[in-house]
Amino acid sequence: MRLAVFTHVIHKKYRDKYYAYSPYVREINLWIKNAEEVQVFAPLVEDVPDRNLNYIHQNLIFRRIPALDLLSLGSTLRAGLMFPIIFLKVLSGMHRTDHIHIRCPGNIGLIACIAQMFFPQKKKSVKYAGNWDPDSDQPWSYNLQKWILNNKFLSRNMNVLVYGNWRSGSNNIQPFYTASFSEKKKTEFKKDFSRPYNFIFAGNLVKGKGVFKSIDLIENIRKLGYPCTLNIYGDGKLHEQLKNYIIQKNLTDSVFMMGRTDLMELEKAYRKAHFVILLSKSE
Repeated sequence: MRLAVFTHVIHKKYRDKYYAYSPYVREINLWIKNAEEVQVFAPLVEDVPDRNLNYIHQNLIFRRIPALDLLSLGSTLRAGLMFPIIFLKVLSGMHRTDHIHIRCPGNIGLIACIAQMFFPQKKKSVKYAGNWDPDSDQPWSYNLQKWILNNKFLSRNMNVLVYGNWRSGSNNIQPFYTASFSEKKKTEFKKDFSRPYNFIFAGNLVKGKGVFKSIDLIENIRKLGYPCTLNIYGDGKLHEQLKNYIIQKNLTDSVFMMGRTDLMELEKAYRKAHFVILLSKSE
């Protein structure tokens, strides 16, 4: 079977191997292990892969497509100019594959959602790694992706994996949960909730993940007289801004940037933490 993956996740190439955000790659490696050929359509940058994971497959072909965003007038105009090129490349990739796998929400995911309509007979799967709640306030592009994926006429032969079980979904929609740890990792132990309280944030340091609000939360809790700390695990374009924000708030003794770490260290951090902060806008 030939499998094609379409994603907005930024990739890095090092010594003929392709690296990307570790939780994403860890999951994709499970998807692709039984495929004879894998094509990945995604943005690529020239950079050191840091602690990211690489794909594990003997016959993986990477197809570079530009990263897109609609955050400013300039980037929106650029996206409009690049759309026909990317769309034709996505169409070509879908034509040559047996199974189409799309990662949503994202701008590349939106293009792939539109392109897959031209291949009603092909098997398709989508991982929607965002908030599927129909009543939530979402960007228009996210709502458009959800509408296309939920429509059985526009999206045929498709299984869409979403977080939660929602009443308004069509037969395309399948409840699904991605576990960071295996069942074997489950243990029961009693936590000591004595002060100081330890909070943890883990994720990409990008807009919409609620990292600044997490820092504000710790500041307000401390103002109420409760000693607490926050360990921030992850990396991203907001790293330097967050460091300066912590200094500005005089929280260098209670909010710590831990960077990107491996799964074993993160597991220890979760065990130690009293509370996990989850303030993502789209998840």
